[in-house]
Amino acid sequence: MGVITRAQAKRTRSPPAPPAPPVDLISLLPDELLGDIITLLPTKAGARTQILSRRWRHIWRSAPLNLDARGTTITGAVVSRILSSHQGPARRLCHLSSSPGHLDAWLRCPALDNLEELLFWQGPQGPLPPPSAFLRFSPTLRFADFGWCQFPAAAAGGFHFPKLQELTLRCVSISEDALHALLAGFPALSSLMLKYNSGFRSLRVSSPSLEFVGLYSTGCMIKVKDVVVEKAPCLKGLILHSVIHHVRVSIVSAPKLEVLGSINDCSSAMQLGSSTVSQGCNVVSVVSVFRTVKDLGLASTLSQDEIITILKCFPCLEQLQIDHTSLATKMYGVMNPRIILNVLISILRD
Repeated sequence: MGVITRAQAKRTRSPPAPPAPPVDLISLLPDELLGDIITLLPTKAGARTQILSRRWRHIWRSAPLNLDARGTTITGAVVSRILSSHQGPARRLCHLSSSPGHLDAWLRCPALDNLEELLFWQGPQGPLPPPSAFLRFSPTLRFADFGWCQFPAAAAGGFHFPKLQELTLRCVSISEDALHALLAGFPALSSLMLKYNSGFRSLRVSSPSLEFVGLYSTGCMIKVKDVVVEKAPCLKGLILHSVIHHVRVSIVSAPKLEVLGSINDCSSAMQLGSSTVSQGCNVVSVVSVFRTVKDLGLASTLSQDEIITILKCFPCLEQLQIDHTSLATKMYGVMNPRIILNVLISILRD
């Protein structure tokens, strides 16, 4: 038996197998799942998937429509062309500064049947009533963001959107009666954002579903003077933007409130239940305490004594957001060590 040399063994080995071609795992997914993926993409990116292959050409037009023209070069003509050719369900329409005629025509387009999310700002050309066509989305709309428009009192009372969960009004002109009539038509509302609106001085919160309320204002708007939380069994957050001054906050019933702020200046008044925490520039003794509040915002315009007294109403705080660098000498005995650490970290960052 002859001896096989190393060179002979090397020559007799089978050649290495060629590398396997890359597997296109994405294309193995069903069309329905690919459509959901395309819907999550920005509008332009979703439309460009049509050039990937012949199979992908129809998916964009049949996928749930996500038409968001914010921050893009998508023109009104392109929006109209997309709506006229789209064959699938509608999920989102976001467009800014459209003419009332264009917007009304878009909202009546069959491609937007069963729309779930709607954002439109009519632009600073003047507050106009929202197009009546948006009322046809009453059974399906879950998110709405309206800007630069006006809600007449007579029309606001007729709105009813049983599935609407998130509502933002920005730069909207609306009276106090119209605002509360509007909110009454949203029985499932969980988040309410009011940004730089005008026409009302009082906000009453009485809702079985609201979890978060945010209120923003500027010096050029009619300022809100009263915020009253009458009955909000699910409310977890009440945020007043730091530029809102001289506002009276009354919390009658909010058993799940965890985030509260910002208590801005000594001219504000805050009432918890039947006890007044602050009134004018004096902080009075309190009986009620809010053990559910874990995150509290205070402004540096409050004196140290006022802050310490207010903190006694919130014995279970975990986060204190405040800009007051001299608090470290007076917070012992009032806050637990975790709060002290958070405040000291905030002071060092400043």
